[in-house]
Amino acid sequence: MGWFSLRVGVAAACLTALFACKPKIAQFDVSPLRACVGDTVAIGFKVSGTPSLLVTRRGDSLPDTTTYTIVARRRGKEAYARKDVITLPRAADKALGFDVKTVTQDSLFASAALSPDVWKATVRIGGLISQSERPIEVKHGGRTAVVSAGAPRSDAFSGLTVDGSWELAAAILTGEVVGGSHPPPTRLRLLLALSCHSADTAS
Repeated sequence: MGWFSLRVGVAAACLTALFACKPKIAQFDVSPLRACVGDTVAIGFKVSGTPSLLVTRRGDSLPDTTTYTIVARRRGKEAYARKDVITLPRAADKALGFDVKTVTQDSLFASAALSPDVWKATVRIGGLISQSERPIEVKHGGRTAVVSAGAPRSDAFSGLTVDGSWELAAAILTGEVVGGSHPPPTRLRLLLALSCHSADTAS
């Protein structure tokens, strides 16, 4: 297993490899996939062949995307894998969709567990708005609140990280019929106002 520890804007690397007859990427992990400027991005890999890491940044302003490509070479052949990391500005809006898993006669229920490998702890929630044209009851981080479909934003989850368990519930609106011409949504959507905190204050 090889590892990189990269600070956004500053890179340091230590490489190891497992050799085989032809190049192969057995494992390539990048964490987190959403980060703030100055956050450390950890990269783990297991390859057969001679490894190298290519880093490409796309965008001149935040948010931007940095693509990490691990390349394994052996006997004139190559294998590669890519992961994208989005670097967020100090404040940004992000839409999240949660798949509806249960439908009752009058309600929709969605849930998801968001990984800290995707969402760095320095990224914090400021406010929430429903983007599903209906109020949504949201449970996250030990808090519960009904988030409206318009202004003002709910600040009930202010200061919490994005990762962790999310549970959402919403009503089926008049005229919506499962399997009909106007079915209820298959995803419940939230718009999150996000902010970046330094690693010292994010713990």
